[in-house]
Amino acid sequence: MTIQVLAGANVEELALQSPLSVFDPQIMAFCQALSTSLLKHPQAKLIPELAALGFWLRKANLLKMKQDYPSPTYLLRKPLGVVVHYTPANVDTMFVYSWICALLMGNNNLVRLASREAPAKSALLSVLNQLFAQEQFQPIAVRNTFANYPRDAEEGTQVSLMADARIIWGGDESVQAIRRLPCKPRCRDIPFADRYSVALINGDAVSQNKVEKLAELLWRDLHPYSQMACSSPKVLFWLGERQWQSALWQQIAVLNKDTPPAIHQRMDHLVTGQLAQASELSHTHVTLGQLSVVCIDKWDSSLVSMHPGQGLLYLIPIATLDNMLALLSDKCQTLSYWGLDASELLRFLPEPSITGIDRVVPIGQALDFSPVWDGFMLFEQLSRAVVVSS
Repeated sequence: MTIQVLAGANVEELALQSPLSVFDPQIMAFCQALSTSLLKHPQAKLIPELAALGFWLRKANLLKMKQDYPSPTYLLRKPLGVVVHYTPANVDTMFVYSWICALLMGNNNLVRLASREAPAKSALLSVLNQLFAQEQFQPIAVRNTFANYPRDAEEGTQVSLMADARIIWGGDESVQAIRRLPCKPRCRDIPFADRYSVALINGDAVSQNKVEKLAELLWRDLHPYSQMACSSPKVLFWLGERQWQSALWQQIAVLNKDTPPAIHQRMDHLVTGQLAQASELSHTHVTLGQLSVVCIDKWDSSLVSMHPGQGLLYLIPIATLDNMLALLSDKCQTLSYWGLDASELLRFLPEPSITGIDRVVPIGQALDFSPVWDGFMLFEQLSRAVVVSS
């Protein structure tokens, strides 16, 4: 195969390796070393996604995930074999989380990286190559490959036929294109297709002494990945009193006063606001620093597809929670909230009419990855259950 290996084993070597065990001590040690390396990397201070990934990989969090994943004594969990990962082009490190989930289940992995260069991707590959070169991590290195190859070439077909599971990050069209590649009859597909997320603020709970903290939490969900991650909110529903909205936008601008928006960012936001007004969906567009807020009068699903990211919010005032839920589609992934009790939201979620919302988290935690993602329980999907009865 003419596959460019960027880190780890060549494909032929990987195919010869038997998988490790679920939560193998060698895998746990490697993940801890990866965490330490990422947190100490010079780029960690410049690229918050790397620091967030390193923090997520710390030993305490891995042990908690293991503890939260008990199996009854009569049910054994074993790796599937080879998991092929198709990564997104616009979110540089998000795929690492699903790779770690597959790795923790003992699987061998082939990760197809996008050809686009990015600082976070380069830093991650550098760290991986340093760890894979160490003698103690050779069992991990020979079972994991990070590579680049044309998806539609013969190499793409051969790689797909190796897969016991395929994790597919990308838009709906990319997911469908990869699904058309031939694969094993029992191959499992886990698609992370086009999704969008929303936030909900209860304006009645906002006060002057809470605006600063709320601004910090909301920007934490908007800024990483330039708002391109599916769990980063694009729509903000505002329930109740609106007097603190302007103060919130101004406080977010204060947080980023030292980082002026790029010209293309300003233009993208301006064009989006003008298109919404021309379509009679909006009447107001507010820009403060890196944040832009387009006030929506009438919701239309086309607004999601025209969203440019980079710190733009569609603001929709609502009188009741029912008003919000009526506007959500099955493509809505995460609902982040502030100023409400989770039990208020839980009251609505079991309704059969609600076809979207796979996650409900406080504002500030929208990008916190969990092994339950996009409605998939990844540890279960990436392992094989063996039932033992007597």
